Amino acid sequence: MTDLDPVEEYEELLDIEALRKARAEDDGYRISLEDFLQQNP
Repeated sequence: MTDLDPVEEYEELLDIEALRKARAEDDGYRISLEDFLQQNP
């Protein structure tokens, strides 16, 4: 894997999870590329 110690690896996973949740709870201003292309053929 990586040369990080287990605590650093876990913190990195938590950061990734926090980003994923933040995107899911977004205010809707940003949309995915797929949605944009569907709305703007």
